[in-house]
Amino acid sequence: MAHTNGIRVRLPSAIKTAEKLSDSECAPPVYISYEKDDDYYFSWLVFLVGQRLFNVPRHYFEQSTVFVDMFKLPSGKKIEEGTSIQHPIELKNVSVEDFKAFLKLLIPRPGHEKDELTRAEWLGVLSLSNMWDFREFRELAITKLAPEKMQATERILLGYKYEIWDWLVYSHAHLVARKRFLSVEEARKLGGLPFAINMGLAREKARQQYSGWKLNVENCRFIVSDIFDLPSAIGKNTIGIEDD
Repeated sequence: MAHTNGIRVRLPSAIKTAEKLSDSECAPPVYISYEKDDDYYFSWLVFLVGQRLFNVPRHYFEQSTVFVDMFKLPSGKKIEEGTSIQHPIELKNVSVEDFKAFLKLLIPRPGHEKDELTRAEWLGVLSLSNMWDFREFRELAITKLAPEKMQATERILLGYKYEIWDWLVYSHAHLVARKRFLSVEEARKLGGLPFAINMGLAREKARQQYSGWKLNVENCRFIVSDIFDLPSAIGKNTIGIEDD
């Protein structure tokens, strides 16, 4: 009896026998059914990123609700995307470098499990894990990138893009607490005149309330939470900011 979770394989002996017989004498092909193991029979996915093909086990991507939902959608095509190099899943607006960095974490090659990713690779992981809802990888990327030295403006832009609230609060607070005023270029990157006005208000308020060593990032975070409408209850400050 054939299994519902199985495959039918044509026996090689049947093929050889048929070759020796005339068309009228050909015996019907012989098939045998095998059961697919529930845990260790893997399907594969073919991805096209730019001009490069990747062939990876499908079950790794079933950790993502985005991919699970995509797999459920009827494609309207006879051949499902991702099943062959002729019908790959094309990942648009994804770079080869970012995808390879993500795969290093998702599917580490034997002997490379402890390889450290570069800052650029972690940024790629953050981008793709956020896009595809790999929450564990997103949190890991945020943790790894937190101590990296970045300009406050870069960290603010990343914080808004990926909704990383502690980066936003502490980076704003850094701009408030530092001696140097906001530069024209910084203001341009962060929203122009409206941002510059709010930052000026925050710096003025901070200097009215604090002086000396009390004028620090930890105290200024309460001011920026109010003026920039950011959360006040956040985690410990672990971010790295490049010296100004």
